[in-house]
Amino acid sequence: MLDVDDHRLLYARFDGARWELHPLAVAGPGLLPHEQDYTGLGAVDPYDLNRVYISTPVDPRTGATTAHYEIYRGITTDSGAGWTWEAITEGSTVDNLRPMVVPGDPSVHAVCWFRGSMTSSQAYQTEVVALISSPRG
Repeated sequence: MLDVDDHRLLYARFDGARWELHPLAVAGPGLLPHEQDYTGLGAVDPYDLNRVYISTPVDPRTGATTAHYEIYRGITTDSGAGWTWEAITEGSTVDNLRPMVVPGDPSVHAVCWFRGSMTSSQAYQTEVVALISSPRG
């Protein structure tokens, strides 16, 4: 039976000969009671495969549950076997969901996500926010 209260994120990377698969983080329970397969999701930085952004209600640094989905940046130095995490959002009063690293100018690092409330995939009150830094990093 599928445990919809314990979604997990995985990190897969092709080393030129085979795929390496590593646990990334706990994604938490389903985002919505009627859409139990929805999670906050995550994104790999297309310009730096050692950097990911995830949305989860479980702090990957401590394993503690948070009041809302927060955005975290993960950095690996060993192709995904281990991760160092930093909170991008903390103590939020609404959910932070669906992070995306914006492609385009590789000298500009832009991460966007939406924050707010969602009662279904067709009913939400959110805003898109972005974190932009230059030079890339």
